[in-house]
Amino acid sequence: MPYATTTATAEPKLIAWYDLTPGQCFSGEELKDGKNVATVPCDSPHMYEVLSPALEYAAAGGAYPGKQDTMVKSLVPFCSDKLANAVFKDKRPTGRLSLFPVTPVGEEAWASGERRVVCAVFSGDRRPLGAPLFAAQGQTAGGGATG
Repeated sequence: MPYATTTATAEPKLIAWYDLTPGQCFSGEELKDGKNVATVPCDSPHMYEVLSPALEYAAAGGAYPGKQDTMVKSLVPFCSDKLANAVFKDKRPTGRLSLFPVTPVGEEAWASGERRVVCAVFSGDRRPLGAPLFAAQGQTAGGGATG
């Protein structure tokens, strides 16, 4: 009887978008079933790396901002502040990093009071990232511990 072979690649793990934490990586833009995203190891090719945990970006009670593009564009400045204060694992990579706000954008989510966003980054040339970008919390650029 032949033996099954395994590969070294890790299977994507589904996680609720609002449970993403800094340093996690994923490749798909769409929220699976409106809630989940498939994470992958950051040392394998990936499109996005999480920069911030889920944060409130708007007060409850405001009017629904409208189309998905409008909402996402309005969140880019919010995420820009997070990128400006990021600590990179080694040094800031050459080339442009672009911001990707992860949030449910539907009117139903807005009506239910959802006002959180997870800020992620991707390569401006849309090429996959191949290694983690950001230092673990408590580390400085170059990997040394702080404290």
